[in-house]
Amino acid sequence: MESKQGGRLDPVALENDLIRLWNDEDTFQSSIENRKTSGKPFIFLEGPPTANGKPGIHHVLSRLYKDMVCRWKTMEGRVVERKAGWDTHGLPVEIEVQKRLDLMSNEAIEAYGMEAFNEACKESVWTYEQAWREMTERMGFWVDMDDPYVTLHDDYIESAWWSLKQMHDKGLLFRGHKVLPYCPQTGTSYSSHEVALGYKEVSEPAVFVKFQLVDDEASILAWTTTPWTLPGNVGLAVGSDVDYVRVRITESPSGAWDGRGGAEVGEEMILAKELMGHVLRHKVEVISEFKGSDLEGRKYASPFPGAINGNNHPAAWTVVAADFVTTTDGTGIVHTAVMYGEDDYNLGMKVGFPAQHTVDMNGRFFEGTHPELDGRYVKECDDSIIDLLQSSGKLYREHQYLHEYPHCWRTDHPLLYYAMDSWFVRMTAVRDSIMQHNDSVEWAPPSTGTGRMGEWLSNLKDWAISRERYWGTPIPVWICSECGHEHCVGSRSEMEAMLSDESNMPKELHRPYVDNVKLICPSEGCSGKMNREPYVMDCWFDSGCASFAQWHYPFENQEIFESSFPVDYICEAVDQTRGWFYSLLAVGTTVFDKPTYRSCLSLGHILDKHGKKMSKSRGNVVDPWDHFNLEGADAIRWY
Repeated sequence: MESKQGGRLDPVALENDLIRLWNDEDTFQSSIENRKTSGKPFIFLEGPPTANGKPGIHHVLSRLYKDMVCRWKTMEGRVVERKAGWDTHGLPVEIEVQKRLDLMSNEAIEAYGMEAFNEACKESVWTYEQAWREMTERMGFWVDMDDPYVTLHDDYIESAWWSLKQMHDKGLLFRGHKVLPYCPQTGTSYSSHEVALGYKEVSEPAVFVKFQLVDDEASILAWTTTPWTLPGNVGLAVGSDVDYVRVRITESPSGAWDGRGGAEVGEEMILAKELMGHVLRHKVEVISEFKGSDLEGRKYASPFPGAINGNNHPAAWTVVAADFVTTTDGTGIVHTAVMYGEDDYNLGMKVGFPAQHTVDMNGRFFEGTHPELDGRYVKECDDSIIDLLQSSGKLYREHQYLHEYPHCWRTDHPLLYYAMDSWFVRMTAVRDSIMQHNDSVEWAPPSTGTGRMGEWLSNLKDWAISRERYWGTPIPVWICSECGHEHCVGSRSEMEAMLSDESNMPKELHRPYVDNVKLICPSEGCSGKMNREPYVMDCWFDSGCASFAQWHYPFENQEIFESSFPVDYICEAVDQTRGWFYSLLAVGTTVFDKPTYRSCLSLGHILDKHGKKMSKSRGNVVDPWDHFNLEGADAIRWY
């Protein structure tokens, strides 16, 4: 025994002795086998970590609580099998490989070769597997790491495909053109629960812009916190029943002017009556008052002529009514750029505004937008746009606006709201069911279920599950090039039965191999070739399938799955409320109409000395071994 030094117990050596004893006697497996004849199963589902990053002290926290509850239930005589899992797809893996290979754009990845890039991703996944094993053993977390579920395995992918087909057959899977939060740096859109992971408080320029009416001396005054969307302006929205005023500038403001902009004495502007005091800095006289409905149909000049082609769009650059217009801030008049806001897009489709992008998928202005903006990243153009508005007399004033804005949870860059093609799961159709399932869960603390999760689900939106990326579970949807039929493949055998003469079964269910597979259209009277949609799934969808995909259900292990669903217990930190906790509930509801788990322990975060959450991206993670080797793992567990 090494546990004594100079007659005193050494806690670190004592723990190492204990670990060796457990391994020699196979204590963990014995605790399961000894109870199988008389014990009732207690089903634990491991939230899969990513092994391409080193474990930190915050990972010890979650694994401690998982272990503690499982040991407690074991002591009560329950059979507690604990299968480990690895989350191996998605942006976390891609970004690490992109950095290592200096491939920081989609173009660079494709020039390097998708097959080679994905092979590098597959290798990267296991970079720190041994470190995770050693940390897990050292802290005394009993979990079967020799037979884990792995989201990149074909069996796991096949089960995920099966689940998506169930959603498709129920009419819950659809393709849409929707404004989504989009990260140009990673080249992918994000679902609403991913967006919730990355909000930051930022101070940005907001502007009050003068939109000159056609055949009228007055300008309509609108406010925006996103100046980069102004070249895409195609309409102005008012509230039909809102009271508006037309005012004339009578005197310049006294004192210093706050920022760029201005107006001449005698100039006339239109804005909501209720917001005059908030907006105007000049002395004015009110010329007339009227309802928003009196403004409907009025034409105005584009603030950036030529940026949008308005031909064949008679509604372009007109004032229209919208029910989302309020007088809580701004001017009571909303600048509308169809492709860069959900309300804007829905309104544009309703009234016939042109739906054209001024920004490309890299977040840069298209050539032809404006000579001073073409080819530049939009979030770096605010000052240039404001200068252009100033020089053309269109800027009334600017100010700094402090607000919460979503940032990419991996790159920390601001997201852009961008209209794009995507595949969705129609979660709005099952809102009532998922809320009932959430209510059935025993949440600890209860406020996580009723508050954080409950409030989230009450405002549930459709789940954007497709990603314009490379390393992930491919979306198993093929579309006929002749008749347009959409077919969702739910298994390898189904794919094989539909293969065209020119195609073979892929060597694995990843890109680019599945991209090369052509299927025969099953529509009656059509024998056209079907091509796969070039997307991968949201990696949260992967982990949301863990309860059944870990068993390769329904292709095998049916009895094991059916006897262990819903699972009894899951545990992760509170940031998983809108991540894994949600995706598990979403998949369980849409596929089985059941809650995936019966109880959930939601943990707080370990913070650094500045009160910030520990994370790899911030570089503020504490190495567990610094403390295991000083105070001992047991002391850390108790602490």
